[in-house]
Amino acid sequence: MTEFVLYTGPMFSSKTTQLLSRIDRCKYQKKTVVCFKPKKDNRYTVSDQIVTHNDLHMQCYTVEDGNAILEIVSSSANVADSVAIDEI
Repeated sequence: MTEFVLYTGPMFSSKTTQLLSRIDRCKYQKKTVVCFKPKKDNRYTVSDQIVTHNDLHMQCYTVEDGNAILEIVSSSANVADSVAIDEI
């Protein structure tokens, strides 16, 4: 089953925390997750990590645009059960 989940709300409403929680559930289920965030999002770190206000971290790819996401996801080296995108 294909599912599209979108977390919306104002700042400090736990959108990224919910995203990281969902990623953890997928990993617990032995699913492969590929994570992304925009390159211009450097509020908490300039490294390749999704970071919450509470300083929770998750490794990810930083990308310039949606085309970069499509390239990474479609590459044979990154077969993914789920794709997570922070700060669309």
